[in-house]
Order: sequence, then C-alpha cells, then structure tokens
Amino acid sequence: MNKLMLIALLSSSIYAGFDFGECSGSGTFEQQIVHYNGDYENTALVGEIPYGIKGLKVTLSSDKDVDIRLYADNGDKIVHWPYGVHNQPSEATKPYNGVDITYSGYNGVNGERGNEFISVDGATPSVFIMKAFGYKAGYATVKYSWTGKEGCSGKESGSGSFNQEILHDATSLVGSIPPNVSNIEIKLKSDKDLDIQLYGQDGTAIASWKPTGIMSGKDKQSIDYHGMHIRWSGYNGVDGYLGNEFIKIDGNTTEVLTMKVYGYQSGSAEVLYTWGDVNSSDIKKIPSGFIMRGKAKSSYCDFARGDVDGGYCQIAWSDLEPTKGQYDFSLIDEALEHAKVYNKSKNLSEKDGFKVLIRIRTGVYSPSWVKSEVGAVDWYFKDESKLEKLPIFWEEPFQNLYKDMMRALADRYDNNDMIGLVAAGMCMTKHTEIMWNRTGRAEVNSIDMQNLLNAHDANGTLVPYTNEKDYSCLEKQVDIHKSVWTRTPTIFGSHIYQIYNYTTGKRTQSYDKTLDIFNYCIDNLGKRCILGNNNLSQTDNNYDNNINKALQTINQLNYNTYYQTHVFKDGVFDFDDLKTATDKAISWGSPMIELPMGWDCPEGEEITTSDKTQCSSADVKSALLSSYRTRLKENFKK
Repeated sequence: MNKLMLIALLSSSIYAGFDFGECSGSGTFEQQIVHYNGDYENTALVGEIPYGIKGLKVTLSSDKDVDIRLYADNGDKIVHWPYGVHNQPSEATKPYNGVDITYSGYNGVNGERGNEFISVDGATPSVFIMKAFGYKAGYATVKYSWTGKEGCSGKESGSGSFNQEILHDATSLVGSIPPNVSNIEIKLKSDKDLDIQLYGQDGTAIASWKPTGIMSGKDKQSIDYHGMHIRWSGYNGVDGYLGNEFIKIDGNTTEVLTMKVYGYQSGSAEVLYTWGDVNSSDIKKIPSGFIMRGKAKSSYCDFARGDVDGGYCQIAWSDLEPTKGQYDFSLIDEALEHAKVYNKSKNLSEKDGFKVLIRIRTGVYSPSWVKSEVGAVDWYFKDESKLEKLPIFWEEPFQNLYKDMMRALADRYDNNDMIGLVAAGMCMTKHTEIMWNRTGRAEVNSIDMQNLLNAHDANGTLVPYTNEKDYSCLEKQVDIHKSVWTRTPTIFGSHIYQIYNYTTGKRTQSYDKTLDIFNYCIDNLGKRCILGNNNLSQTDNNYDNNINKALQTINQLNYNTYYQTHVFKDGVFDFDDLKTATDKAISWGSPMIELPMGWDCPEGEEITTSDKTQCSSADVKSALLSSYRTRLKENFKK
C-alpha cells in the first residue's frame, strides 16, 4: 500500500489549491467563492485533479450556499446543476467513463447546503476540473484525500519530526492524516501545558478535553473508532508530564483524521511521528541467555535471582481479567519492580538487563465470563477423571476477546523496556504450545473430538471445530500480535503441526504445514517473531523433519529461536541433562533457553523438592551454567 510521507502531511497540510505530489495523502485549503451575480457560468476555479488519482474524496464546507461542480477535461459536465451526470438534490452514485462517482447532492450532507462532497471509486480516468458555484460570496474549506496514484510507489514506513508553534488559549492545526496509512504514532513534546486533539473526518472530537471528546480523561485510554484502534496518553501526559502526549493508531487509518493542539500556554512543541512497520531499531532486543519459565499450575512470576536474563509471569487469563474489562496487573507490576532493583544492583540498564516475559494461559484457564460469552465444550486432558471447559477458540468471538486482552496488556507494557517478550496463547487448550493437543491424551481422543465437533456457541449455533479453522486461528493469532504489540517481540511455543481425524481424534503430523505457519509468522512479524520448541530433552535430535529441524531452518534464515527444556521429573531429567540439552540448542543456533522449575534447587534435590519456587541456590547453579550462557548470547541475531 502506498503511503504519504508524514512530513508533508503534518507540517504542510494547508495548500493554496490541490497538491497531488505524493503517492497518497490529504490536504486542506481555503477557497474564496464569488457570487454568481445572475451568470450561471460564473464560478470559482478550485483546481485540477490529475489522471490516475485513486480513492479520491473531496469535501467542500461553507456557511454559504455553495455547490460543487466537476468537469472532465473534454468539457463533460459530471457534477453540474442542471445539465450534469449528477444534478440531483440528494446523495447518489452514478457511472462515468468506467468509474463510479458519488455526489452528496446539491442540498448537502444531512440537508446542510454548502456542505457537499464527491468521491471516485477507482482511478480518475482523465483530468478532472473542480469549480465552486456560489449563490452567495464567501469562503469554503476544501478537504481532499486520495489513497494511491497510477504508476506511483510510495514508502511503506517512515518517520520524521518538526517544530510547531502553539498559541495561548487557542487551537492550532498540526496536520491531517490520510486513509490507508498503517500503525501511526505521533508524539508531542513540550515544556508547556499543551493538549493533543484528534478529529474524525466528520468533525467528531475523538481525543480532546476541550471540547470534550470521546476520549477526554487525564490517563491513558483507547477506543475502537470506525475500524481503527486509537490510543491516547490522556491530557496528563506520559508519566504525568504535561505537554508530553501521544496518539497511536493500530492498523490502517480508514478515513482522513485531523490533529490539532490546544495551548494552555504559548510556546513551541516538537512533533515526532512514525508510520508503517516499526523500524527494526525500535524493536526490543530479546533477552538472550537463560530464562526462568514460571510455574505451570498457578499464576506466578519468576523474580530475578542468580545470573539469569529473564523470567516469565505465567498467568491464567481468569486471574488477569476475572471480570470483563477489569484487569489485575499486580503480579506483572511486582515482577517489574523486582527486576528494576535487580538491574540496579547489577549496574544494568532497563534495556539490557533482566527482562520480564508475559505468558497468559488461555484455553481451559480462560475466565468463566469468556466461556459463557463465546461458548465452551467439555474437555479432558489425561482421562475422564477431571472435566474441564474449553472455550471455542477457533471462532471469531473468542479471538476478539483475546485481542482486547492483548491490547490492554500492550497499552500498559509495550513501551516498557523491561518487558522482553509476550507469548502467543490464543489457540491453546491446556498448554501454550500453539500446534498441540486439541484432543488430549490417547485415552480421551475420540471423546474430545466428538465434543469439539458438537460445539455450540452461546447462541446455540453449531460451530464445529475443523482443521481449517484451527490453522486459521494460528494465522489470526499472528495478525493480532502484529497489530497490538508494536515494539515487543512475540514468542510462539510449538510442536509439529497436527491434523486431526474427525472420527477418532487421533492426529498426524505435517512438517510442511509447520513451516507454512512459521513462515507466515516471520513474513508478518519479522524479527518480532520468536519461534521455539516447548519440550527439549537431552536425547533430542534435529533431523527426520522434526520440530528442531524446522526451527534450525528458521534460525538459518537469521531469525532468533528458543528452546524450553524438559522438566525435572521422576529422575528422567537432571542438571547434567539440562547442560546436554542446552548444548544441543546452542549448536542449532538458538540464543535463548527456558530453564525448568527447580533449576536453582540444591544439587541433587531438583526432583525431590516439592515447592520448586522456594529454592535458594540460584547463585551457585547459575555459576555452573555460566559458560553456556555466554555461548547462548553469542548466538543472538541482530
């Protein structure tokens, strides 16, 4: 999609006539209107619209009774009363020379004369000439936007800055933002008390305290508006610094937006902006080395101890959001405070020190209100002794709620440099591997499969699980993380992709489908996609088209991967085995290893210790892993 450079948008958005110099964009200018004085051909020339302009929309607003007129360069009257293709009083769409042209009608939008628009569906087939006919003399504001231009290839992303003078007790125009620009972030920095204002195409105040907008509070807030997710710092500014505010728009803009600034004091503001895919230099560096994995059976955060590089907050969704829209961030915030103290004690910066990783467990750990809202099925993991409820994750209602939850996390933590990674867990059942375990253990395969096929949503509609819906869920998960987390990489724990038999519930593996979803992830997230194996043992290899081979294939494309090691359990995995498994991961190019629970228990007690969260030999045990940690860090790929 072609994008207009925002320097042109934000610093030079008022023109004396049309300016279609960029591949896409928008503009605003004032047009003097003359009184027709009895001559129906006495009009004001507004300007020429070149051939090949795509997605054109022009609005004309005046407190006088003014009519748009539109002509082709051959003299055809396209919008003209009374002889044009369009000559009607109300809105209509009519074809002209291979394109559809919509005109508000001469009675204006909502019957307000002097407020008219035209839009062209497609590329202008020739030069168009726009004029304005005035029943009274005066001025009109002309706003226009376009989404593309024939033969033009614009930048997909960019950034820039400029200074803007702000008047006291007045609203100053900063600039306009066209449709189809992706992932916009605009920051305003000033030592004066200034407020950002954002307006929709129809003049709606989206973010503003004066006048009151849809968002008008002092703290961070966000809304969905006309297909856009818009975030605002609030008028108290970032970290309470007045005059330091931001607007972020996730995904593509769907209409022309206008940014203004209200000045409680006069002064200068620096405006910084980015759009498109985040520059790789702004993406957080993943915590290479050793990561503590968090506790599996309850919500828990691993605090920094020993010489390690990160720790998970592994939290059940039901604990994070027990009531819809009401979040409990206390565990994560506490972990961040511990990380801050740890980093200070080690003379490490927040960017380079110990990182907190977020892994939200959905699936059977989803809140009861989610299961009620989207529907759930009976589900067993090991056998029929423990019945659990699995929400219908393969349907859009669940996925929308997951996106809302991730947005809340991103709004709070995406710009926190101590948050190192976030795990993707939308398409999970009981464990956060993204391609595993839809029908539990062999004992319950057929039972779970029949329940999945007989799934009904909250409205009683049959919504059966299918392999195709499952794969679509995995792609949608990538899309959600791409749109919500702009700086924080996403970690995807995986096994080989599994295709399920609808009769027995048994599964067959597909190496090719695994690579398909892996490639979908890196194609869309780039360096923000961190793929890994959630069950590495000391006996694993990386051939025969297994998960480790798939990961090495991705790693050799210069993408970082990770491995979660096996668990200390029943004597089948011990500290020496941990070293062996780590050595394998290093040889396959990985820069990051997740340690098992109990890694820091005293030597020989990793298996027998009942509460592995209370061990205190982290300094000793991490020293035994020091050389492995160094080698892992050497594998990091920029």
